[in-house]
Amino acid sequence: MGLIDSNPILEAKASIGQGDLINAIVTLTKAIALNPDYSDAYLLRSQTLLRMGDRKSAREDMEKLITTYPQNEDVLMLKARIEHAEGKGDEAIETYTQVIALNPFSTDAFKERGQVKYEKGDMNGAKEDMQKVLEIDPDKVAAITGEYSAEGIEHKVKQAYSNINPFGI
Repeated sequence: MGLIDSNPILEAKASIGQGDLINAIVTLTKAIALNPDYSDAYLLRSQTLLRMGDRKSAREDMEKLITTYPQNEDVLMLKARIEHAEGKGDEAIETYTQVIALNPFSTDAFKERGQVKYEKGDMNGAKEDMQKVLEIDPDKVAAITGEYSAEGIEHKVKQAYSNINPFGI
């Protein structure tokens, strides 16, 4: 190595930032091969695989992490996102609720749980979660666009979830 040792997490994040997800996966896979207990590499690889649409491989990495870190907020968020991507709304809501129990200020958990509730037709639950996001972080109101209309809060909640998509899709 050169004067500065290579950090696979930073290399992978740089690749992700440049849109080179395949190279990020390769870098993280090499790091895991060298150190099978490299949890940060598993986490980032799983997040990247999910972003690429490979739910099966993302789940495999997440399951390795969840056995070692069952109460870790990042791992539970990943688990909930995978469940949501797999169409397992009830399980995702339950996992997001676990994250909120660990960190009652997790705007991402409230926002994403609200999105799942909205998709399941639970408008009141979605509204409550969005109101909690705005209570915790009032700056998030800037992400809500649109005019006030006869649809009221339901329209604002729907607009907020279409503007804030946690999966980047």
